Amino acid sequence: MTLINYIKENQLKQYYIYNVPFVFKNKFTHDIDLNNVATYIERHLPSCFLNGIDEIMIGSFDFMKKRSVNALFKDGIIYVQNDCQNEKDLLDDLIHEIGHRCEEMFSQEIYSDGKLEDEFLNKRIMLYRILKEKNNGSFQLIPLNGFANLEYDPQFDLFLFKQVGYDFLNILTANVVLSPYALTSISDYWANGFEKLYIEKNPQEIEKMCPVLFEKLDSVLNIC
Repeated sequence: MTLINYIKENQLKQYYIYNVPFVFKNKFTHDIDLNNVATYIERHLPSCFLNGIDEIMIGSFDFMKKRSVNALFKDGIIYVQNDCQNEKDLLDDLIHEIGHRCEEMFSQEIYSDGKLEDEFLNKRIMLYRILKEKNNGSFQLIPLNGFANLEYDPQFDLFLFKQVGYDFLNILTANVVLSPYALTSISDYWANGFEKLYIEKNPQEIEKMCPVLFEKLDSVLNIC
């Protein structure tokens, strides 16, 4: 194969969300229309939410496979695994990670009064009580103090994902959080609410179930 043919076959059209480019380490394994994805985000999110995001990197990343995550925001880059099944999956991942970037930008507004931490910890305590009541011996419940860590804890994540299981958690926490993943850490509690607001567009559900989270999401939008 000549160099010119190689370039032609591997050349990818450049896509942007506002002025943030998609950069391809590897191509998507499924058909994804990035125009649809970019148009949705530009219609529903203000451009300032993407400030500080330098690029969106698509590829197959071993460091993400080890953590069993589909997307990650780190050092100004949103990394997304290239095996997204469809545009909805990609949108979920991107908006969740944009939520993490907004958390960085507006951390003072989100966390300074301690209300969101209190709401999150109350949800964690509710989870502990539910698990203690519903445990049928299929998992070993960790002590209550293990539920008090606000930050991401790999062991706690494995406990939820591997021992209890998200299918079971979905049933147990249907009236507690927007999705079980929100219980992973305070940061994911925020980003999960951000994702739900801009994907499902059901602010009433968020306000009813997580009133402080809704108040913070609304405040950040008003600032931006």
